[in-house]
Amino acid sequence: MKILADLGKLKNGRNVIVIQKADRIEYVLAEAYDPNGPENSKWSSGTYLYDLESLAKAILYYNMPIGFDRMTEIASKAIDGLREDDETEARIYCEEEIEMDSGEMEYFGLAEEESEDE
Repeated sequence: MKILADLGKLKNGRNVIVIQKADRIEYVLAEAYDPNGPENSKWSSGTYLYDLESLAKAILYYNMPIGFDRMTEIASKAIDGLREDDETEARIYCEEEIEMDSGEMEYFGLAEEESEDE
């Protein structure tokens, strides 16, 4: 294994390292990276990625300014506020403007209730 580049530190403290293995390039999200450490111990642990798409997704995920749980909480409170004003308009807005699919609508409690008039 040969280290080709240190692309810098993510917000979670891990370094993005590009390494050359026998026949391929890999990317490592390295924990406790020490460029001066022993040859096979430059980081304590790491997440190994094998393509640029996975690396890009990981960088976006780990560099998000807020976590997934907080983002979900914000979205839920915003949608609840819309629903309190007008349930039907909230459903229309989320479906047409935000372009939520049926699964997303159900997740946020916006699925239309089926009538029992049959």
